[in-house]
Amino acid sequence: MTELGIPSPTLSGIQVFRAKIWARTQVFFTIYVALYTIAIMLQIYLPSYLTLKSSQMLSFLVEDGWCDPATQGIGAHCFGDFYSAVRFANLDSPWSDKTFPWPLPMPPLDLFILKPFRTILSHSSVSRTSLFLYLALCIVSVLIPAIHARVTRRLSNFQAVALGAFSLLAAPVLMSIDRGNNQLLIIPLLYFFLLGALEARSNRMFFIGVLLVLFKPQMIVLGGVFLIHREWKLLFRFTVVSLSLFLGSFLLYPINFFGNIRAFIAQLTAYQSYSIPGQIVPVNLSLPNFWSWLQNNSFFHIHSNPSPTYPYYSIVITFLIFALVGVNLVLFGRRRRFMVNVLIILMLPILLPSTTYAYYLCILVPVAILVFADGMSHTSGSGTFIRSKQYSDSAPLFMLLEKRYIAISLAITFYLLFIPWAIPWSLFSKFHSEPWSFIGINWIFGQISLVLLFFLLLSSGVKSNRRRLSTVNKKGTISQ
Repeated sequence: MTELGIPSPTLSGIQVFRAKIWARTQVFFTIYVALYTIAIMLQIYLPSYLTLKSSQMLSFLVEDGWCDPATQGIGAHCFGDFYSAVRFANLDSPWSDKTFPWPLPMPPLDLFILKPFRTILSHSSVSRTSLFLYLALCIVSVLIPAIHARVTRRLSNFQAVALGAFSLLAAPVLMSIDRGNNQLLIIPLLYFFLLGALEARSNRMFFIGVLLVLFKPQMIVLGGVFLIHREWKLLFRFTVVSLSLFLGSFLLYPINFFGNIRAFIAQLTAYQSYSIPGQIVPVNLSLPNFWSWLQNNSFFHIHSNPSPTYPYYSIVITFLIFALVGVNLVLFGRRRRFMVNVLIILMLPILLPSTTYAYYLCILVPVAILVFADGMSHTSGSGTFIRSKQYSDSAPLFMLLEKRYIAISLAITFYLLFIPWAIPWSLFSKFHSEPWSFIGINWIFGQISLVLLFFLLLSSGVKSNRRRLSTVNKKGTISQ
């Protein structure tokens, strides 16, 4: 039987069909490596030709403030997301501090983890020790899936190194390192959550899912995994436990407990209006921001002030899409492959809030890691990367690319958003004088591709897969 409960085709048909999709996957990754090589060459030459800084094309301004460059940061760069947050870690009411003019939407656990780094920053004779230790923690976090794959003998030494390099060199990861952003810390948690879901380890999945919500409350969307299978009791328990523990996490800052909760909600709300709608720098991948481009009928226009209607229609867009996805998962989720549903669910924290900078794409890195790792394990003949009796060897994770139109859309999105391109808008004379001209052109087209991919994935299960799957025959052919 297939994962959809459909009678399986002959064994030879399955093998040939799987081989065809794996060949497509190999092309996918081969093109990725080739394009990444080209991007590295551009990173070497273009910045010097255009008198630009390569990290700015990928991320943000090098001179990003937030620290004293003489004693902190590295050169002129301050790793702004680290230094702007670590200063508040030891305060009793970090969300009520009036000296910081920008929103601080970090949950209690996020800030609490920074306490040791704040202490080191205050007492170490080497001023950059705190930063180096934090960046080391982030890098190790990214490499944990590759380390786990080798320790558990799912991959060979070479394959584990390849997986680690693939993880660490993805553009969202490089951008997070450049910003000193803590998105990297949730990559291993999401990896183990998805692995637990694939291997039917419900207790592990539940525990890690709750922990993810404590780090990032938007990870409550992981309840969608239970929604797909209409496990209402598990969904209810996951939601109640996660939200209760999240509120309880404010006890990490017990002084003015209720005041801190109110201040956090105010900061989180303010953060949704922090990004100017339609702006290009910093890169904002949210769907409301994308909608503002369309509404303003000026693709490259940057507003000096946010539109007064922006907070309102962004809320409307968020709730409409959230409701649409919920209904879609209930009605059609079981008709799709698991990793397609996972992509839909994990795109929600990227697309729905009003402010989601490009390093939020780290949320999708564990999906790429699992697909890449499972593909390598099949290539070596060691079988599936997933170890579970419930997991069908006839449907490996790279079957995510089964439908040609999804494979093409996913490939384009992946190439645009996961490769660190160094092609700035200033290369074109029309945009040379624009204040955002230093940023790479890939981000805008990547956002368009990401939105299109999201709706393609949503529509993929609307028409039943039964007729299509039944066309697999002994020769391994399939209607597209």
